[in-house]
Amino acid sequence: MKISITLSSMLGLASVASAVTYPIVDTAQVQCYDTEKAIAYLTGKQYYGQDAQYAGHATSYVDNGDGTVSDQVTSLMWTKDPGAKKTYEEAVTDAATCRVGGHSDWRLPTIKQLYSLIQLNGTDPDPQASGTDSLTPFIDASVFDFEYGDTSKGERIIDSQFATSTCM
Repeated sequence: MKISITLSSMLGLASVASAVTYPIVDTAQVQCYDTEKAIAYLTGKQYYGQDAQYAGHATSYVDNGDGTVSDQVTSLMWTKDPGAKKTYEEAVTDAATCRVGGHSDWRLPTIKQLYSLIQLNGTDPDPQASGTDSLTPFIDASVFDFEYGDTSKGERIIDSQFATSTCM
């Protein structure tokens, strides 16, 4: 089921609203990062607006057993394995010739579609670190194949790669 959400300025400064006609996946963020909770406790005031205070559509994936994963919230299908790192041109060509799961209509996702995979309960690694044992990726690694950068090849831990069709 797709829902429509209308976003408008919280400050009331703009009367223009933008209709969003796609489901917004919850980010899995559960921690607030400020001192407002302590202030609210001491003063009785309520502070709102952090991602952790709102629940959206919980992620729901199905591993199709053929190298693909179906997202039950967005209705998008993904390849389970993002593959080797490549240039943008290689990524576009590889998507067009991809036949994973028997499908021939693969393409690079838009940045908004790619953002739907982000889980903000991950751990930001130290770029200079060499170990990953205590890290949690920002994607559901129980469903998707995920690898940190290979430090034995001169990469940094943060050197993982996902491609998008959106040019910024």
